[in-house]
Amino acid sequence: MPMISQDSNDIITLPVPDGYATLRHSEIICCRVVGAAVVIHRTGNPPIQVNRSLRALEEALSGSAFFFRVHNSCLVNLHHLQHWNRRGDHALVLSDGSAVQVARARRKALLKRLNVI
Repeated sequence: MPMISQDSNDIITLPVPDGYATLRHSEIICCRVVGAAVVIHRTGNPPIQVNRSLRALEEALSGSAFFFRVHNSCLVNLHHLQHWNRRGDHALVLSDGSAVQVARARRKALLKRLNVI
């Protein structure tokens, strides 16, 4: 079985410690690096851990225009973006209430991606 496979444009299958998990892109809130693993936060379910790189996930999700890497250790689904606090820490508030900082070097690209005038 491949490291990460996409069964269709909206579904991704990932290896997890006890087998494989199939997720819809829309249920992924964000992917965060925690140690040597990546934790995927998702809607309505507990987070899952995968032993793959964030780069591999980013490449697997590249067919979806809604994922954006906000810094070296976090990839967010822009569909789950609730608010961008552009003062202070430049944090994105996501649909689960978590906050993720946007790296200074990626702010301009995020503005462009969000079509901010």
